[in-house]
Amino acid sequence: MVEAALVPNSGGLSAIVPVFIIALAMLCMGWINRNFDYDCANCGRRFSLSFWQAALSPHMMGREYVRCPDCGRRGWAAAVRR
Repeated sequence: MVEAALVPNSGGLSAIVPVFIIALAMLCMGWINRNFDYDCANCGRRFSLSFWQAALSPHMMGREYVRCPDCGRRGWAAAVRR
């Protein structure tokens, strides 16, 4: 039988850590969104994304999978510094 004194009590810390991580991720996404635009792979037009478009679209290695506002095609748009 395990005694209650041997079981660690994390208290409210286990609830705060995920909230902190999500807040930090949102701050990073906001910084990226303010400092980068995207180039369409199909037509080459440069455009910017809203915070929620950038946060919710699939992204990897400096690219976002989004619809171009000019040509309307979906594809991997490359991030370029403003």
